Amino acid sequence: MAESSRLAGARHLDGLDYPPEFAFDPDNGQALAAFTPSHAAPWVPPFGGDDDRTVRGLQCTTVALALADRGERDETSDPDSGLLSPSAGQYEFLVLPSASGSMELIALDPGQSMLKWWQPTSGQWALLEQLNAGLLAGSTLPPTAWRCEKAHDGDTTSRLFLPTSHGLACVQLDLLRLGYRVGYAGGGACCGAPIRWRNGIWAVLRSPSGQLHLQEADPSSGSAGQVVAVDGTVGEESFAAPTCVARQIIWPGVHGKLVLEVAADGSLSAEYRLWPAGIEPRFDFGSPYLSRDGQLWQTCWSEGDGSYAYLRLDGREVEPRLASAPRACTGQINYRLSMRMKLAPWDDPEHGSDANSRFLFVPLLESVVDAAAIGLRMETTDGLETVLLSQERQRAVLEIQSDRVAEQRLFVMNVPKPWTGRVFVHDHKLWFWHPELKQIVGWELVA
Repeated sequence: MAESSRLAGARHLDGLDYPPEFAFDPDNGQALAAFTPSHAAPWVPPFGGDDDRTVRGLQCTTVALALADRGERDETSDPDSGLLSPSAGQYEFLVLPSASGSMELIALDPGQSMLKWWQPTSGQWALLEQLNAGLLAGSTLPPTAWRCEKAHDGDTTSRLFLPTSHGLACVQLDLLRLGYRVGYAGGGACCGAPIRWRNGIWAVLRSPSGQLHLQEADPSSGSAGQVVAVDGTVGEESFAAPTCVARQIIWPGVHGKLVLEVAADGSLSAEYRLWPAGIEPRFDFGSPYLSRDGQLWQTCWSEGDGSYAYLRLDGREVEPRLASAPRACTGQINYRLSMRMKLAPWDDPEHGSDANSRFLFVPLLESVVDAAAIGLRMETTDGLETVLLSQERQRAVLEIQSDRVAEQRLFVMNVPKPWTGRVFVHDHKLWFWHPELKQIVGWELVA
């Protein structure tokens, strides 16, 4: 009942709830405490949404990563807050508005088709059930290729667009009934995650006959929109998470890239373009690099050159740039081992050497507001590629870095693949979750 009252925006006095329309106690005339809607922004996984940005799909957020002043912090200090972790699974975390304007935290396991709602009054996760016929289809996309989108009606009605094996799912939550409703756009399995572009939400689907096509969903209704066929036959392909710029969406794949673009007359076309011979894209180093002139570059291995190379994603010509080593990247920020770089990832600094480096920093999330990055510092003499392939437990320190503030060490863990954790923002706090941790740990952000 307490959660229902909160969702409805109930007013309060002496432990009793009253309808939100009441300003005073009808018996004694005392003023009732009004519900104050949250002014926090929604969060759409994996990296927060960024609805108003032209370039989308990078490991970026429009939330500033500035922590409230709580005195000295280091990795041995207690976090400011903690939440019970959901049960076993690989979760993504969403923050969406309720009808009253409160911001509600949802945990979603795409592979198991499981949604859970955090109930702050009881301090427990409630499992949500599908209210219309059927069961929510699961996703076969790996976590590194998975993403979702949201759309709003006003400020309160949210639609989630999820990639599933049954098409592009539109999910509408009904928390008062502990459930949700689902509809699907398109036929076939979703093999490329959805992304908002122009006036629609687009995903890659493979029909039962094996043909690829691009399916649009209407953000305002969830219904199916345009379908754009992909010319020719595309064989087995695994697509990474998409990125988009003003004129096109790019789904990079193992063997080539799928591009949806708009022509000068407004017509749309889709084309699958193979990578050059001897080129192997590497998606495990993070996002494509966004150069200062707005171009997108994908990390690759060039067999012919025997070195790493960066290939342009958003142009017809790939314009390869050879690099001495790969760099972990979230967008405009990239790291050479543990050193934050202002140079493009194919440009080496004039001075300095990696020979004596004992640390590696893997960024998880970049803020486009304050150019800060939160990530994991690990002590190792191995290179980035070797560390990211390791299945062993690793000691890692969660850390915030920026150009203006000295590094802030927040939390230490000893878990396998610590970079598979998730960072998200909820209730004016920055949270970190990893499947091996019993708690979701959080730190207050500057208001």
